[in-house]
Amino acid sequence: MTDMPPLAVVTMVYDDDVYLDIFLRHWTRFLPRSNIFVLMHANYERFEAMAEGCNTMRIRRPETSPESEQLRWRMVSQIVSGLTYQFGRALYTDVDEIITVDPDVAASPVEYICGLTDPVVAPMGVDLVHVPDREPLPYDPARPILGQRRYFAFTSWYAKPAIVSEPIRWGSGGHNCNRKHVLDPALTLFHLRLFDEGIYRARADARLDLVTDDATGGLIPGLGGRTWRSEGDHLSLYRRDTMDEELARIEKPGMMRNAMQLKKMHDDLYILHHRDNKRLRRLPSRYEGVF
Repeated sequence: MTDMPPLAVVTMVYDDDVYLDIFLRHWTRFLPRSNIFVLMHANYERFEAMAEGCNTMRIRRPETSPESEQLRWRMVSQIVSGLTYQFGRALYTDVDEIITVDPDVAASPVEYICGLTDPVVAPMGVDLVHVPDREPLPYDPARPILGQRRYFAFTSWYAKPAIVSEPIRWGSGGHNCNRKHVLDPALTLFHLRLFDEGIYRARADARLDLVTDDATGGLIPGLGGRTWRSEGDHLSLYRRDTMDEELARIEKPGMMRNAMQLKKMHDDLYILHHRDNKRLRRLPSRYEGVF
């Protein structure tokens, strides 16, 4: 018998030092490093040093093609599916995504997730958004993020079916899957792409370079997520008229209703359809310091 908790946590990194540091500091509060799996697409030695004690896997990065993301997610699906045979649960998030549990519901996301009974579960999805005129200081890694950053917007795109107890097939980005799933409002997936203006702008430039063909100057079809392929200032897209409204819970009733009516796409993947209005809200104060 083993005393390892019955949850495997998986992510994948390319050039994401800041985010891997945040990811590891969050999950190692609740899990031994032996329960954490880090798939590496580059910079192997650096990430192996950061993730010492975790399960690290060097993944070959083939030449880019229009199928690159689809094939990568097929690989991730099979790795995580395999882990469900030995762990009670497995979850996968991109390295810039953090799953938390409402502090009023449980002290530990691991404890809560291990008690779930549905085979595929999605957290409530939100973007954590830096508002520089109210939060003028850059991110300080010596302090918890929630507290330095207090504003978020609901996004169904990040209500990902990330937590599984049975084999799964995710579509590109992990936003949809081949299984019907439930949305659990006690869990939140914080997408951190916009949590710090300086980090966001540097990473956006690097990601755009990654999906740009050096020979033609055009974008490589099918490579990277949709936000990698945009030069727009995404921080400016959020509406501020409700940003002083502190919600009692990170829960959006309309998203919950739509989650009960999942639509199947042409490739047999279920997706949560919900119109997001990019309205900023203030986090409930009890979330301060959660990560």
